[in-house]
Amino acid sequence: MYIQRSTDPINSDNFHRKERLVICDTGIYYKTREQKLVGPFATESKAKLDLNIFIEVISIEKQLEADYGLQVAWG
Repeated sequence: MYIQRSTDPINSDNFHRKERLVICDTGIYYKTREQKLVGPFATESKAKLDLNIFIEVISIEKQLEADYGLQVAWG
């Protein structure tokens, strides 16, 4: 799933996702668009599952903002 950022070109069909997984000695992490590392996860599949959930939550938040003007704050 791709969520368009406000800085992305309008009507652009050329969306490319860079690899977000980072594997190091302490575990497996994924990077957000803000370049924050989330993890560690024991396996690559667990990291990918959490990443997909994270992306879905962001999508829901964007829809709530659009539909109801709600602002969701991340700590």
